[in-house]
Order: sequence, then C-alpha cells, then structure tokens
Amino acid sequence: MNDVTKATETLHRLEAEFAKATDRATTLQTERRKISFAAHDGDAKAKSRLAKLNAESLESGLQIENLLSAVDEAKAGLLKPSARSDWQRSARTQWR
Repeated sequence: MNDVTKATETLHRLEAEFAKATDRATTLQTERRKISFAAHDGDAKAKSRLAKLNAESLESGLQIENLLSAVDEAKAGLLKPSARSDWQRSARTQWR
C-alpha cells in the first residue's frame, strides 16, 4: 500500500468518525431538549440526567472539533503532493 492510498483510507476513516460524532451530538441535543424543562422544574432525576448529558455534549463537541481538524489536515496533506512526504513525516514525529 502506498502513502497516498494509506492517507486516503485514513481520510475516509476520519470522515466516517466525524459523521458518527455529529450524529451522537444531535442525539444528545435532542435528549437534552426533551428533559430540560423537567430538570429546571425540580425533577431531581431529570436534573441528574441533564448534567450527565451536558458533560457528554461537551466531550462530544471537542471530539467533533478534533476530528474536523484531523480531516482538514488529511485533506491538506493529500492536496499538496510535493509536501506529502514532509506532512506525513511531521505527523508521525511531532507527537511522539
């Protein structure tokens, strides 16, 4: 498998993970909206669940931002064939 093929497969995997993450964020938002009134109207169980959903939503938002950045970097690396080797070398060594 050559570098371009591997980078393309990585990009597709990242895009699929991004799609899953955005679906999860939508699901969390829907559930938060459903229980928000009860949580703010004194329902202790709803309040506890809302707090957990809020925490999950924050983490989900960060995951989406990180995946979006990774997708952007992958696309940038694929669009610049002359820089591809440097990009891959940098990505491998920068965070070791």
